[in-house]
Amino acid sequence: MESPYRYLFPFERIPYGAKIVIYGAGRLGQEYLQQLHITKYCHVVAMIDRNAEKYQGTVINVYKPCYLCELEFDYVVVALRVSIALNEVLRVLHAEGVSEDRIVYVLERDVQNFSLFREQSVSGISPRDLSYVRFGKSCSLAVMMLGGLGDLVVQKKFVLEIVKKIPQIHIDVYSVGKISFLRELYFDCQVVENIIDDLGFRYKQEWNNYAACMTINGTSFISVDYLDERKLCGELNTLQDLMYQLRQYAQAEALSLTIPAVVSFLRSMKRGLNCYTVFSCGGLFDIKDKVVNVPLQHVYKEQFKNLDLNRYVTVNIGNGDCADTKKVSKTWPTNCYERLLVLFKTQYPDIDIIQLGDASARPLDNADLHILGQPLGLVEHILANAILHVDIEGGLVHLATQLGTKCAVLFGPTPMEYYGYEQNINISAGNCHGCYGCYVDVNRCARGLVEPECMLAITPELVMSKIAGYMSSLCE
Repeated sequence: MESPYRYLFPFERIPYGAKIVIYGAGRLGQEYLQQLHITKYCHVVAMIDRNAEKYQGTVINVYKPCYLCELEFDYVVVALRVSIALNEVLRVLHAEGVSEDRIVYVLERDVQNFSLFREQSVSGISPRDLSYVRFGKSCSLAVMMLGGLGDLVVQKKFVLEIVKKIPQIHIDVYSVGKISFLRELYFDCQVVENIIDDLGFRYKQEWNNYAACMTINGTSFISVDYLDERKLCGELNTLQDLMYQLRQYAQAEALSLTIPAVVSFLRSMKRGLNCYTVFSCGGLFDIKDKVVNVPLQHVYKEQFKNLDLNRYVTVNIGNGDCADTKKVSKTWPTNCYERLLVLFKTQYPDIDIIQLGDASARPLDNADLHILGQPLGLVEHILANAILHVDIEGGLVHLATQLGTKCAVLFGPTPMEYYGYEQNINISAGNCHGCYGCYVDVNRCARGLVEPECMLAITPELVMSKIAGYMSSLCE
């Protein structure tokens, strides 16, 4: 039975009697509203939802985000059950002029880890295990990592460059969700002491305990959130001085979550940079390649062997629906995947097609096997042994590429020059592409198309023709 406190309104972060707006009119937003109706703890001015037109005849007015500027409130409380849409929501709120200190979110509460006895923290990490306690403040760094799986793979390159500069460093990684993946990704990195699930407040509470705290959001935004300047000595062999230089770089770039990400992409591409080398931060770090080690954990090897797979290719239909039920702009239509699989099986009947992805992904009728919702550690073994991986630009592409598997990648709104790997089969079509990040809502097609032209222009026949040469060379 699910605990009734797992999605409790964040009473501990809102003063009694405050005027609030609830962002999200779905199930959780309605639960928050009910809790406040019962307790009379604070006043709900309105609810905000991108699909406000769906909520007619409600006891509380529901508006689109653009009406936030017309409302009088103290705080916006974000009602989200999962972290996947958090970055998008924060970007929208910042774009509407809501400052960081007025945004409150507490995602799923880790109530199962509660203990009557001491030393048990809300995240399951004992306070005495945090790096600043074990190794001292002067060499401890907290890093908040935000973004999709692919972003987290790329961010590891940057983190390891910091480690090269400061070998004596000890790092605590904070993130919203994706904890299991990060633990697997940093399994080979001994200086990463803890991976901590931040439920909306833990990271900020710990700021002044570290030498420095920083946020990496996607592959275009870095901020140094806290720095113990008392330890500055003017030499880059200290963590504090390195972070001071990084803060100066970030301030010079003048990027923030309120500025569409395309600004960063265009600047970087004009300088000949990509999603990896952009983290060189103006020469502060020496990043010249796109190589990141993704460790394969032995614990999943036996599970992979038990699948008893023959020669196979893998396919993923992408990151599916946004939290507001709209498709992300880089999604390729499902019927195109189905047609591609038919073409593939016609030409290569002896090679199996395995569909990977989230548990919520729609199973493809023409796939031979569906492995959905499985641990990423197992998925990594499957990718590492695949002949080819077919996907839109996304997390599994970054994983497969780093594991040495060639990918056929469908590029639409995402800039190929920024996110592509030269060793892959990178596919685009038509004259309209590369608008990813033009809006604060990065998933929005710049032309407002429900089915963006850049993805519709990529036909199954085109994809098959691009991968046929590679496949034929393997089958000779």
